Amino acid sequence: MSTIQTDPSHGHHQISHYPTEWIDVWSIGRGEQLTLRPILPQDRTALALMVEGLSPASRSNRFHAGIKGLSPAWLSRLTEIDYEQHMAFVVTHRTGGAEEIVAEARYAVDDGNLDGLPSAEFALTVAEPWQRRGLGRRAISALMVVASEHQLAWLHGDVLADNAAMLALMRRCHFACTPSTDDERMFSVERCLSGQAEHRTHPAHADSWWSRWLPQTRSASWSHS
Repeated sequence: MSTIQTDPSHGHHQISHYPTEWIDVWSIGRGEQLTLRPILPQDRTALALMVEGLSPASRSNRFHAGIKGLSPAWLSRLTEIDYEQHMAFVVTHRTGGAEEIVAEARYAVDDGNLDGLPSAEFALTVAEPWQRRGLGRRAISALMVVASEHQLAWLHGDVLADNAAMLALMRRCHFACTPSTDDERMFSVERCLSGQAEHRTHPAHADSWWSRWLPQTRSASWSHS
């Protein structure tokens, strides 16, 4: 496949194998279409706009912190990925000739394994006007398919205990949801993707990839509400 290079003003990240086989297009009525596809570096502006357009509560649910927007460094981390150790999908909708991001889902492979069985932490965001329309379930299903193809045994994440909609979605997607033993504000959610891992109740998770990145950006470049 062709190599895709970002705008030079945004660095020199290159994509040598953009996974077009994971693109999905479907109709939503009145001739409109939604597209689920792997994220591109060129999506940084649209991703920033989606995050800025979320309510404070939705941003808190997603990032577990009070932010108003994403720094350039954070946007680079979220859009310049390798599609293996870090996978991300966006759902887009064309309006007025422009493509807007209305949902985003991703996982990052953990540093450590459980008995040689790799796991990844995932995250999901759906813009408020597009919630309860099946986008979240479609995006999570795509993540699970790709994670299985990459031989991952588990997907896991942390959900705020008062985020009832997300917990309900996780249960519909057959994720186990249990109160966190470390933080009473959180539920741990996880889904087994491999028969080899089914005898395990909980995988041994590395530190959250959000928590690994958050201290690097919070003091210098995150906007707080």
